[in-house]
Amino acid sequence: MTQPELEFGHSRPTQANAILGYLRGGNRVTPISALNLFGCFRLAARVCELRKAGWPITEKKVVTPTGKRVAEYSLEVSCG
Repeated sequence: MTQPELEFGHSRPTQANAILGYLRGGNRVTPISALNLFGCFRLAARVCELRKAGWPITEKKVVTPTGKRVAEYSLEVSCG
């Protein structure tokens, strides 16, 4: 099944599209990695946009080395 691409009415790459490309590469993203990689302060909002566009993004809580609990997002892997 082909997944939809995001279209926001302009040609410049958006943070959501950059995050989507990163997730499609099999990577996981946390708020701090989104800030470092994409300059994105609102990862949850970008994930919400991607989910509304039909992308199956999963969320899991992880503990950082400093003991903080944060969300980690990845694309749901489908079998078949």
